[in-house]
Amino acid sequence: MAHLDRSETGHHQCLLCGDDNPWSLKLQFSAGGNGMVLAQFKAHGMLQGYLGMVHGGIVAALLDAAMTNCLASRMNVPLDSADFIVISHGHYDHTGGLAAVLSLTTRARVYCHPSASRTRYSVRSGQARMVGMPEVSRIALGSLPKDRRRLVSQPMTIAEGIGLTGAIPRKSDFEDVGGPFFLDADAATPDTLEDDLAMWIATPKGLVIITGCAHAGLVNTLEHIRHIAKQDKIYAIIGGFHLAGASDRRLKLTAEALKALSPALVAPCHCTGQRAVESLRDVLGERVTPCSSGAAWSF
Repeated sequence: MAHLDRSETGHHQCLLCGDDNPWSLKLQFSAGGNGMVLAQFKAHGMLQGYLGMVHGGIVAALLDAAMTNCLASRMNVPLDSADFIVISHGHYDHTGGLAAVLSLTTRARVYCHPSASRTRYSVRSGQARMVGMPEVSRIALGSLPKDRRRLVSQPMTIAEGIGLTGAIPRKSDFEDVGGPFFLDADAATPDTLEDDLAMWIATPKGLVIITGCAHAGLVNTLEHIRHIAKQDKIYAIIGGFHLAGASDRRLKLTAEALKALSPALVAPCHCTGQRAVESLRDVLGERVTPCSSGAAWSF
């Protein structure tokens, strides 16, 4: 079981909103010298960014780049050491800081789905809001040399024991993308978020799975990773699950699926939602530990 250590905390003030914005999670894997840092920051009570770094022996992989460069500039995370930058999907709160991160490194390769940079919208009550990758991030991504851009539509291993899902098959009948997402402002063409992907890490205790938002569905994501990694045992599931607006049926079936997989740790954050966290905890008990400010685990 993961050990919770609250001795390491970090609070930094957001340069944009002025709020006190804590980084939220640090993980250390005892096997092979692996480690991970996940971070998120808040503005006016709403989660606005997400970032994670995984160290696996001699490589470091950054998962997502938050909404703006304030996270990259204020957090004590060595972004310049990243060998790989993985974009879990093209929403602005995961890609807005990409240009800032890329300015810190001249060697990191960026991995993303071919459709990650497409224009996309959230449409609620007839009001359309652009939620895709900001233009500054698109320009930074498009300006990279070809050998530093890797398009990921199929499962891929980026380093020994660290893999990406590629596009995730949508097999469950109770999961959807989790919101009113469209490819046009008129809400005529639904956005299936085919670019949604996740990262997995093979450890002696089982798979550690990291999601950005799990728009493909958390259960779909987990089952796909078990298949491509050829490993049934999942030790930890960490990240955003996008269950904030999920139906009671979806929450129930998701919790039941996780119970069957029996992970030692479920650490929801970002877009999961408090109601979903409580639903998961009702079934999984103390194995559910939300990514709170300054939390640390050792495996």
